Amino acid sequence: MIQSKFKIGDKVKVTDPNWIYLSYEEMAGIMDLKNWQPYKSIKRGSVGTVINIKMHQSDISNITIGIRLEDETEYIMDEKGLKLVPIKK
Repeated sequence: MIQSKFKIGDKVKVTDPNWIYLSYEEMAGIMDLKNWQPYKSIKRGSVGTVINIKMHQSDISNITIGIRLEDETEYIMDEKGLKLVPIKK
């Protein structure tokens, strides 16, 4: 069982874009990301929705998060570079 601080459907904000996986094509396939492109960077402050959560294949201490932005682009981030966006009531 993956112990992530996020769950699928959560809104998250990029706090540190250095935690992006720019060339993790194998994980993009495992996560079934259709709009992921290698070497496409993401901006600090970008907000997206968690669409997948997986353990990193070679470093099980890292949890990879698939996120989709409003423009439908998809990214793979380490959860360390994201924070939860509170739901407004």
